[in-house]
Amino acid sequence: MKRFLRFLLRSILFWIVVIPVFLLVRARFLPEVEVPVLRYSQITAQTDCSDAVSIETFERHLIYLCNDSRCETIRPKRLRQYQLWGRPLPAYPLIITIDVPSRDLPELIEPVLKQFGYTAIVALPTAFIADTPASRRSLNGVPLLTWPEIRDAEARGILSFATATRNNPLLSIHENPFNEIRAGRTDYRRALGKKNDVFICPKEEATPSLQTAAKRAKIGIGFDCRNAIATVGPDTDLSALPRVCVRGGFHTFRVHLLQNSVDPDFYGELRVIHESGSPMPASIRGYRPTDFKPFVAMDVDRLENRTEYRLPVPSELELPFQVFVFDEFRVIPYFSVTLGRGDIIRDKNYRKPLLKDDGSFDRLLRETDDILSSIVPEPITAETTAK
Repeated sequence: MKRFLRFLLRSILFWIVVIPVFLLVRARFLPEVEVPVLRYSQITAQTDCSDAVSIETFERHLIYLCNDSRCETIRPKRLRQYQLWGRPLPAYPLIITIDVPSRDLPELIEPVLKQFGYTAIVALPTAFIADTPASRRSLNGVPLLTWPEIRDAEARGILSFATATRNNPLLSIHENPFNEIRAGRTDYRRALGKKNDVFICPKEEATPSLQTAAKRAKIGIGFDCRNAIATVGPDTDLSALPRVCVRGGFHTFRVHLLQNSVDPDFYGELRVIHESGSPMPASIRGYRPTDFKPFVAMDVDRLENRTEYRLPVPSELELPFQVFVFDEFRVIPYFSVTLGRGDIIRDKNYRKPLLKDDGSFDRLLRETDDILSSIVPEPITAETTAK
């Protein structure tokens, strides 16, 4: 009996002391992991919206993130578990946040998120959240969710909610940001009967004073408006993680693949025009069918309207050729198109044969080539809604 008790005591000490200490020590040597936190200001059913992202565009984003980027959404608590205990994160972790808790969010985006097995976090300016649908309130003209609707959404497990502030002020000029942050947490606890240490600062970057206020208010994980990819490691301050701004509005793009080079090392040029929409930083990428790395690439600090961006295309071009316009961090695709043989424009002075879809060339007579070179097809156009 004594031998059994000693064995039992050793087993208990092993599990409650040795294993936790080992995990804590190991976590101190874990590498930093990039975790893009997407910031959607608002998602709407409209297609013509100045700042918000339409539901069609949101669905296209998720299709790319799930199928091409193989991203998996995680809850904020996974960041703390990785930092403290070394719990593994997915290969491509992702967090989706939404700043405006509009009343149509559950019926609008929950089916789309559920389709891809994704989750999202919605910020709550608690003074604007009503107790009943009859007393529903609006923020900047947008009707918001009520506490019963928030409770039902959380129970379904696809949408979760984070406190913002109580009255939605600019914290950087507020006389007491600590009170605003703490009041938001208090409202959440009273309405839903549980605590929430996740905080979203929807309007501004977190200054050192705001970080101090958030920590005083017992915020465990916070997100601000710095436009960057978050990195999480053993020494990361989780109270103020940056987010990748997903730009909204209606944008149109035009793409040309021009076959015009007399240099044997180059096929021609890829030309991208931002036809309309607010200027934004962007990353232009072109991919051959079997490549994971871009075949052509250009980073643009400010993608202006009616400006043509030219990318030299090497002679090893293969069709079909896929073109993307990403955000500056290459997370969100604002535009994509696949170019085939019929989308190539030839310079009228260019005499080399046309490239086929299988990578070979047409061998055309001089007379036929002269006729074809005088015909310049209309450039393809495509539209997308982006922020």
